[in-house]
Amino acid sequence: LQAMYADLGLAQADLVQAGLFKNPILDAGVFLPVSGGRPDVQLSVVIGFLDALYVPLRKRVAAAAFEETKLRVAGAVLDFAAQVRGAFVAHQANEQLLELRRTVVDVLAASLDVSRRLHAAGNISDLDLARDRAVTEAARLALRSAEVAARQSREQLNALMGAWGEQTAWTIAGRLPDIPPPAVRVNGVERLALDRSLDLSVARQRIIVAGQQLGYSRTAALIPDADAGAELEREGDDSSWKVGPVLSLPIPVFDQGQARVGKAAVELRRAQLEYYGLAVRIRATARALGSLGQSAASGKRSARWSRMASDSQTVTAPSFRTGTLPAGECSRMRALVSGSSSGISMPVDRVAWGPIVVCSPISMRSTPWSTDAG
Repeated sequence: LQAMYADLGLAQADLVQAGLFKNPILDAGVFLPVSGGRPDVQLSVVIGFLDALYVPLRKRVAAAAFEETKLRVAGAVLDFAAQVRGAFVAHQANEQLLELRRTVVDVLAASLDVSRRLHAAGNISDLDLARDRAVTEAARLALRSAEVAARQSREQLNALMGAWGEQTAWTIAGRLPDIPPPAVRVNGVERLALDRSLDLSVARQRIIVAGQQLGYSRTAALIPDADAGAELEREGDDSSWKVGPVLSLPIPVFDQGQARVGKAAVELRRAQLEYYGLAVRIRATARALGSLGQSAASGKRSARWSRMASDSQTVTAPSFRTGTLPAGECSRMRALVSGSSSGISMPVDRVAWGPIVVCSPISMRSTPWSTDAG
């Protein structure tokens, strides 16, 4: 992020340089006569006077480029901030999923222990025990995957924040915040997107830069530079100095600046086309997001009614063999299922359970469970 600000320094340096005059040039010559005698001496001082006239044009071009750089850096900073926030939320979600996976493994491990005891008592078959063991091992594999994902997302966030060494020992809130209700706004969403788009502002400023550059190229097409000054001369046998003005002008015979003007015109045309294309894409994206927001709001209402309707439905769990368990085992399983040991309330329909059972002080039996579509 700090390296992005270097572009501002470069653009500001170009702006300062555009406002500076060229240094005067001192030209000196000494000519020694072959036949002997005093040498001839020539001195001249010239300065690019036409370059001084072009300074306001160059400053306007550099100022427009500086404004473009500021907008571009601002957009890059916002993009980077959004990237960091996305990585933060992704890591927070991975941590919460890891916590859930651990609870699932604890619950299934307790269920497998119960299945082993029931198998030893002859109440379930070898196939049922193997199935419960497979479900438990699958949950352990999912736990390992969640651990790897949490470590990777943490290191990605470290890289984005530039943290290393002791700085990586940071902690994070374990729970994701609640999703705020979406503020769906359809009317005027295209205009709002165009007004607040930094990318479009950069493209608009690029048109201004190209226009200023075209004006400068047209002005300096025939005579890009000219020097004027004074020259002093002293001949060998003559002790007096001669002084006179010096003017240096290029003769536009071969190069009349057509290529520079044509290049600047093409740059302006390209900037305009890029601006129009970007505006069209922004409008299309705004319309698509507006439709998505409407669909999300409609889907949220439909999901609410679906949950209300599904609350009256039940799903019968697979048949299960009854068996006797101590009351302590039942209390431990209730604590695991309710998430009292980890602070997580775990819906039963989101866990690969196998047989769904309810503990009682004397037996385990199958029971219907309410569905939860949410």
